[in-house]
Amino acid sequence: MRGRKRTRNRHQSGNVKARVVNGRRVWRCQWREHGRPRTKDFPRATYSQAQARTWLDKVLAEFNRGATPDRPVLETFVQFFDKVFLPHVTGGKWKRSTLKTTEPRIRRHLVEPLADRPVTGITMTELQALLNGKAAGLSKSVMDHLRFHLSDIFDMAKSTGLIANNPATELYTPKNCEATRAKRIMSIAQFNEAMKVFDIRESTAARLAMWEGLRPGEITGLQVWDIDVAESRLHVRRRVYWGDVDTPKVELSTRGVALTGGTRSMLSQWMGTLRDLRPEAWLFPSENPNTPKQYTALLDTMQEKLEPLGLDWFTFQILRTSCNTRMKQAGIDANTRAQQLGHTVNVNKKNYITRTFDDQLKGKRLVNPTIGRARNSAYWWHGKQQQGIDAW
Repeated sequence: MRGRKRTRNRHQSGNVKARVVNGRRVWRCQWREHGRPRTKDFPRATYSQAQARTWLDKVLAEFNRGATPDRPVLETFVQFFDKVFLPHVTGGKWKRSTLKTTEPRIRRHLVEPLADRPVTGITMTELQALLNGKAAGLSKSVMDHLRFHLSDIFDMAKSTGLIANNPATELYTPKNCEATRAKRIMSIAQFNEAMKVFDIRESTAARLAMWEGLRPGEITGLQVWDIDVAESRLHVRRRVYWGDVDTPKVELSTRGVALTGGTRSMLSQWMGTLRDLRPEAWLFPSENPNTPKQYTALLDTMQEKLEPLGLDWFTFQILRTSCNTRMKQAGIDANTRAQQLGHTVNVNKKNYITRTFDDQLKGKRLVNPTIGRARNSAYWWHGKQQQGIDAW
């Protein structure tokens, strides 16, 4: 006689779903015991979903002790981050440069405080309290990133079936974030003063940021064959970030950049000083000619020279913003500016333009004649019925 087939005891997480049973709104816990489905209902007026989930986790803990898991048991936030989320995003979604900056931020601000918390027990209230506690010492930009990371992590937990709902969907960035520094631009007069103390290498790098709008990693990532002086063009094909030679930041960053006459002349002068002019040679080599110069080291030297002039606030990012602002003031359209700087039109308008007080004055002067024409038209239209009434 054949023996009875044994039921394999698999690891299970169960689920908690909102249901209406005989007109009652309940949280229904669902799991299996020895292969048979089991349920338990909790009134939603009395219990939260988190409380129902906690009860179910306790019930399943006994069954899962001797279970054969179909996948690793991911009970805590740090386990899920290390075993599921991080391997997924590093498999092709994140660039190496993104990983170097983003992983330490997530570990410090999110993984450390939530490390031992069960993923299934973390609530929206708990996550919002975490963000509120971080806000006083962090900028709005960093807080926006943390909120996005939480939503991304819990979205993946939901996709893997670990949780039923994402508790980070409705999180908001607290208003009491650390004040963000006002965006600055460098005037042409200030830039010309800076150029007087720079050597030819520093001047060339500064012009590429100020007049061509290149990112600092794109400047140090240039090679000899990227420069086409005859066509007044250079090609951005790579960038250097934290010592890594990588592809440009986004797809639009791989581009051709139009050169101004002054930059073209200075590039020719700088390239005339290079010992290695092979196509693959670095345009800004370090002490080791086989590796590019780190832009942070270049910037430190430039800021030291500018300190006596009171211009030590100089950065490549400020020059890039100044470039876009000057292009806007010159009447160059947003699509052309975005193509030159290597990003989308929305990013160009939102993040890379700083309006000066002169721009405000110019805007008001343009409005005044329009108001005058509108007023004259109103007088003509209503003149016969409302003689002498001045609505302005």
